[in-house]
Amino acid sequence: SPYFQTTYFQGGYSGVNAGFPGVLGFVNSTDSMVYMAPNMLFDFTIIEFQQRTPADAEATWKAEIEASQINSNLAVNVWPIHDYGPTDWDDTNYVLYGRGLYTSELMFNNTIKLAYDIGSEFVTGMQLHDRVRAFSKSKLTISNPQGNTVTVKVEATEAGHSFGSMALRLAELNAALDSAIVSVGNWYAFSDSQVFLPTAGGTFEVEVGTPSAAAARLATVTRLAQLDMRMELLSCSGDAKFLTCAVTGRGKVL
Repeated sequence: SPYFQTTYFQGGYSGVNAGFPGVLGFVNSTDSMVYMAPNMLFDFTIIEFQQRTPADAEATWKAEIEASQINSNLAVNVWPIHDYGPTDWDDTNYVLYGRGLYTSELMFNNTIKLAYDIGSEFVTGMQLHDRVRAFSKSKLTISNPQGNTVTVKVEATEAGHSFGSMALRLAELNAALDSAIVSVGNWYAFSDSQVFLPTAGGTFEVEVGTPSAAAARLATVTRLAQLDMRMELLSCSGDAKFLTCAVTGRGKVL
């Protein structure tokens, strides 16, 4: 069915003998449907099944988020919660085992704040699916990675995917810890640490220099320097003074 080639499926719970805990990708090499297994416990599991407190839930989620960061510089957390949890947490109609299901909204608020404070993006399941599929069908070529100008080419190996919600991060392009992006040829959608990609990808000449040199140069260039987390960059053109960009999604640009 075409439906199963263009969407994803997600388990409500994953554990030993129940799904594939922590998996994000494809079930096998011939499957094109993205599978997302939660790597955080359900609110239902902690509060009702395990009979633990909201404070326990918050501590558990904090530990799970922190554990996911240990061996990854861009971890993905799939957090399964009931929508009525953070929106209707004090409703007395939700009574399980003789007590309220949720006794504090802080278990949700503090977990969201923790994720936000460490720089997480918040995306929908479909947006994550689109990124996984695009990444799996991409080709990255880097030339002169230790030089002052790094040439990077991003291209799709299969039609129908977009790179517009992705970026090239300087840390992966140049190993110098004290370096920053000074310019990107005739491309004007970048910050001092990353290059924002358009839908079609492309080739980018990334000039790297000291943070002070980058700051001085960037202050004189009209560019797109920031996109909100759910926005997608379609295209961008400019001449360092005038800029025209097309984006989709709700949010602010800087």
